Amino acid sequence: MASTTCKPTEVTCSVVEPPEYGSSNVVYELRFSSGTKWIMRIPFEAKPTRERRNFIAYDLISSRTSLPMPKLHAYSLDCDNALGHPYMIMDFARGTRLVDVWYDKKWWTGARSKTNTLTSLARHMVELSSIEFDRIGALERNDSTGEYFVAPFPSRHELACLLKGPDYPLGPFTTQHEYLRALAASLLLGMPNPYSLIIELIIGTLPDARYDSPPFTLEHPDLDSQNVFIDDDTGEVSALIDWDGVAVVPRQLGALRYPSWLTVDWDPVAYEQYKDADRYDHADELHVYRAAYVDAIRDSGGDSRAAVTRNSHIMDAINIALTIPYRTERITWQKASEKRAGSRGTRTS
Repeated sequence: MASTTCKPTEVTCSVVEPPEYGSSNVVYELRFSSGTKWIMRIPFEAKPTRERRNFIAYDLISSRTSLPMPKLHAYSLDCDNALGHPYMIMDFARGTRLVDVWYDKKWWTGARSKTNTLTSLARHMVELSSIEFDRIGALERNDSTGEYFVAPFPSRHELACLLKGPDYPLGPFTTQHEYLRALAASLLLGMPNPYSLIIELIIGTLPDARYDSPPFTLEHPDLDSQNVFIDDDTGEVSALIDWDGVAVVPRQLGALRYPSWLTVDWDPVAYEQYKDADRYDHADELHVYRAAYVDAIRDSGGDSRAAVTRNSHIMDAINIALTIPYRTERITWQKASEKRAGSRGTRTS
């Protein structure tokens, strides 16, 4: 642990080594002699435009909602600083990471309950869904007026991983259908795909037409259990982290969609890997959790918002199929099969 003075006061600051590494950032823990803890997030790649969009999203959400986002203390969006790299310094997330205890039955005792976790998360996501836009795309802000607006997604390669062909902007889009068709065209560009007809069928029939037009909402880009912290006494959500890449998306991909750990069974590739773990949720258990989450959304946001959530896992699976090429085959065949089963009354949730 290396010690350095952060400010010309009696309080000293220690930087914990080694840092932790995420998918896009390296994270250092900063410990103050006063007992306070912060973190410093440094992106692997210095992309000022992307860091600016991340800051704009953080600023909007933190100013218009009460979501438990770590407080931002200092930042630089470019390389014009002593570090020579973009960075953000913010509060250390309070509580326990949900991924570390979700499957630990011994942890869920007393006042701690998964019901508290899902109910409090639903309440926060209903609040996030109140920020609405009339287009789908990247969140931007006019620095002169402070007005937020929707711009094109700057890169098809950022929007979907492992794509072939040239890079170019996509959008903005005025309907969910336009967005999905653009993703499909981007997926198929430069690569033969025998599933193009199935993709066209799925896009044309599975998405809920009620949500084709505005309003569109913000998302948490990676609402999974490693990014959710919960209170050690109650199990309620105490912090939501990793907001990199926030965008304006269709309602069933936005704030009201299920959290990812409740829908893993709808991604065949991910679920096979998931089941290799010592402990995991079976499909019937996930169905129960999803039903509880819909009820929690309804309690906080009413029937109209609960209706968005109810079949959002279908839209989420379609989005994965259109943005992660190596998962396209399994998901498209599963969706086609379930569409046939659905016509015979099989449940979808």
